[in-house]
Amino acid sequence: MLELDARQAYDRLGPAYPDHAANAVMKAEQRAMLTALPCSLAHQRVLDVGCGTGRYMRVARERRAAQIIGVDLSLGMLQANREAGRVQASVTQLPVPTAWADTVICALVLGHVADLGAAVRELARVVRADGRIICTDIHPVGATRGWRRTFGVGDEKFAIRHVWRDAADWRTAAASAALRVRRFEDVFLAPADVDEQTGFDLAALELPVVMLIELEPSGRPGG
Repeated sequence: MLELDARQAYDRLGPAYPDHAANAVMKAEQRAMLTALPCSLAHQRVLDVGCGTGRYMRVARERRAAQIIGVDLSLGMLQANREAGRVQASVTQLPVPTAWADTVICALVLGHVADLGAAVRELARVVRADGRIICTDIHPVGATRGWRRTFGVGDEKFAIRHVWRDAADWRTAAASAALRVRRFEDVFLAPADVDEQTGFDLAALELPVVMLIELEPSGRPGG
């Protein structure tokens, strides 16, 4: 199967990519992310890194964030995003000032990044001292199951390059950025997530499919 880097793949996917959680893994991931995010984001600046078609930008708006910026490397995804405040940029060169964000969201993105440490250091740069960074990624158990991040556009099928990271990798990256890991959470599928999705590894119902990682600056009280 053809394997593409993230920018190539998402530029192709953009015109047809859904603005909602459209597959089993996305549904499980979104359930965890919505729980991790505060119910109210009033008075907060929210940065969505790898915003794609804008589903978490929309959540931030619905939860009354004061200001929202969405960043994505893929122009194709940004063109499919109807939320205001979207910008084309890399996760390692975010176009916001230091300590700008109260909450940083980075959903299912960093597995596409070769240098996790560099990306996490940039997330650390833009978050306030009392802020939080909430990341999700495909769970590293997938490496042992042969999972791939595969998509299709018309008759074309392809995989997106992915780097598998475990908790130790995340702790190392966080330490390099003066961040503390507030929590790791293993995210499991619910049977209803699978529906009639074909070709799905049903063994995944017994395994975590997503890891949620919440980070915070280590210099805060109790950090």
